[in-house]
Amino acid sequence: MMTPALDDAYAALLATSRPRIIRTELEYRAALKNADKLMRGCDAAPSADLGAMLDLCALLIMKYEDEHRPTTLGAEPHEIVGHLLQARGGETTALADDLEMSTEDVSRIISASQPITVETARALGRCFSLPPSLFIRLD
Repeated sequence: MMTPALDDAYAALLATSRPRIIRTELEYRAALKNADKLMRGCDAAPSADLGAMLDLCALLIMKYEDEHRPTTLGAEPHEIVGHLLQARGGETTALADDLEMSTEDVSRIISASQPITVETARALGRCFSLPPSLFIRLD
């Protein structure tokens, strides 16, 4: 059980950080800034309260990333596009419209039967607010 002084310190951290489930990209970016601010405010060995708050912030950020951001280590560009398409509802037609491509071309990209050009990688980057380099295979 925490002592009253520790309870007060943790309560103060909760009041200033206000951690909550992250549902949007804007909330995600705010959570990253908050975690960065908390880390800058601690010494080499953070207090137990600050450590607990950082752990909580990290869990919330990781939950959002797991659900909304692809893990790209070892993933092929077409797999990344497929994952992002699925995360946004799976509408190939809507993605094709955003990319100014045919639905057939988008389907071929997702199935890896059509390579992703530099222009398409740029368009995908704009569409998903990600670096175009995620969509280009550099061997």
